Amino acid sequence: MDLKRVKVSVHAFLASGIFMSTTISKRQKIRFLLGMFDENDSRMLNSAEFVEMISSFLHGIACAFALVDCVSLAPKPSLRRKLGKCLFDRVVNSACCSLPFWEAKKIKAKDAAPIWLIEEWFLSEGGDPLAAPFAMLLERFSVREFEDDPEFFEDEDKSFKLSHTAPVELPLQTAAALDSSCLRRDEIGLVRKVFCECEKQRDFSLSYEDMGRAVGELIPPDLWCDRLVRGLDEMERLRGVGQKPNLSLFLRKLCPSAKPRHIRLFQIWMKELDHIEELKEDLATSRRLQEYFESYVARPVLPVRVRQELLEEYESLAFNTLQASVTRDAFRKRFYDGGSRVTQEDYVAAMCPTEFRHKEGSFGVVSVFMHDDAQRA
Repeated sequence: MDLKRVKVSVHAFLASGIFMSTTISKRQKIRFLLGMFDENDSRMLNSAEFVEMISSFLHGIACAFALVDCVSLAPKPSLRRKLGKCLFDRVVNSACCSLPFWEAKKIKAKDAAPIWLIEEWFLSEGGDPLAAPFAMLLERFSVREFEDDPEFFEDEDKSFKLSHTAPVELPLQTAAALDSSCLRRDEIGLVRKVFCECEKQRDFSLSYEDMGRAVGELIPPDLWCDRLVRGLDEMERLRGVGQKPNLSLFLRKLCPSAKPRHIRLFQIWMKELDHIEELKEDLATSRRLQEYFESYVARPVLPVRVRQELLEEYESLAFNTLQASVTRDAFRKRFYDGGSRVTQEDYVAAMCPTEFRHKEGSFGVVSVFMHDDAQRA
């Protein structure tokens, strides 16, 4: 193919280039692509805009992979537009599955799809099989795991949006796009620990050994010498003149070349760490409940004789006596809202000896829990 004869529109060039970047997150790629064709910043694409987007994207990809001259592989403009119209109809129809009836009806009547709906379609979150090739292409040329969306913990109004009418904030970079002058994702947790420990002790002049003992882990010497010492010295100087150190300022001192968007990215990484800790706590709680449930269902069912004794004991309580009144109030306070009545089964369940369970329980519930446990094993 003679490269001198190839002419590619700006839209096709940008669409394919953005999609094939390996340092931009999936959602940012999609928002850039959709934003190029949302020329009035309406946050919606009509049928014509969507068709033009798909046509430009497919042409750009064909050029990128040198398929323009392969008639059997590269679709003609008329076929690209026909495919774009088909895909747009499927996107609009997918609104029926994700939106209330009247909202979906408005979208179909306007013949325009909101940006967020098209985003979900490109990510194949709606289950449309025709979205799978786009999702697979995104997966092939995108960063993975947490880098998949650096703005995951950002407020929606701060997330990246392309605009044709007003300046916008630059998108948050992924870690893969940061240069060596910035902190790495695996360093941010330790950096925060160091700052919080110094803030707690009101002393930013701790030695390397003292700091390692305080945070309970080995601090990489290069991180300490190249970054932390400089930042800690500056925080100690500020504290000495009566200014209160803060984490954002500390991060700026560690990375003098960092822009505000880099500091935002560091803060998002810290939110991710907090989220991971919350998930760990939830997992530990779930495991404790699972262990308790397993120990409970392993107990034998309350013997008939003991159950009968408890029922007789319940019947013997005359609720006009002081003892019965105290018993009733105690049960209400512990188990029920005000005004509830303690039934026979409530009494048996509460008074059941701990080595038994008061009744057989649901076989379906038990089988589900035990099946999940067996799968984990």
